[in-house]
Amino acid sequence: MKVLVFGSRGFLGRCVTRRAQKAGIDVEEVSSSLGNGLDPETGLLRKGFNISSDTSAVIYLSQSPHSNEGADGLQHAIAVNAFAPVQVAAIAAKAGAARFVYISTGTVYGPSFSPLGESSPLRRDSLYALSKVHAEESLSLLRNRLNLTVVRPFALYGPGQSNRLVPKLAESIRQGRKVTLQPRAAGQSDSEDGGMRISLCHVEDAANAILSFAANDAPACVNLASPEALSIMQIAQSLGEQMGKAPEFHVDAQSRTHDLVADTHLLSTCCPAEFRPFSEGVKSLFN
Repeated sequence: MKVLVFGSRGFLGRCVTRRAQKAGIDVEEVSSSLGNGLDPETGLLRKGFNISSDTSAVIYLSQSPHSNEGADGLQHAIAVNAFAPVQVAAIAAKAGAARFVYISTGTVYGPSFSPLGESSPLRRDSLYALSKVHAEESLSLLRNRLNLTVVRPFALYGPGQSNRLVPKLAESIRQGRKVTLQPRAAGQSDSEDGGMRISLCHVEDAANAILSFAANDAPACVNLASPEALSIMQIAQSLGEQMGKAPEFHVDAQSRTHDLVADTHLLSTCCPAEFRPFSEGVKSLFN
């Protein structure tokens, strides 16, 4: 089996590539940092990009670094997150690849305190979410040409990650800064509400699941997360235990409008990968 990993040098891409190679899968890496993927300036696919006919599956992981910049990052984000994956999928179909796996995001869902299932309403009020929804809807037009799976990861974490939820919390604890908790409703204390509840997923577990989708028939769209949902307080406390430093908390006066909890029922029925609890996964951050 040969898999093309598009975006192989990113946080998730590196892990997918390592896990695939460890499993004996023939991997072709594509990355703007390798000079064979997207143009880093425009976010567009380089001219002459091709996929060999012996490629079984393509995994598209590339993400625009400008997705959170609003109008200033609009062109680049749409190019990387939406336009390029459609181009790559069309080339993959022409080359005879059997499967295409597109990595979207769990943040495409509209605000809710309930678990978010694959059919939950989507949001289009942020550039990142909008670009991912555009890609998902555009890619659906190619389903008659190859087996296409949209994967929506929730909060990934793991060794080597930076500038995301878990490493930011760890840094706050390390620096002795208080961790802010937003209660669900005004007047709730931190003992009643530990802040936003989030579904997490260790990057290695995510990589294993993605590789299973690339190798086997999978749903058209599937959430990717551990079945465990934790509050910000619980995440910080687990980090503090590993660091030997108890976190301090501050309850914000402003209440939150939603949680980010995945409904993982579909995932549990179609994916053989195991998902470690955060209490175990957090240890890998400090080894």
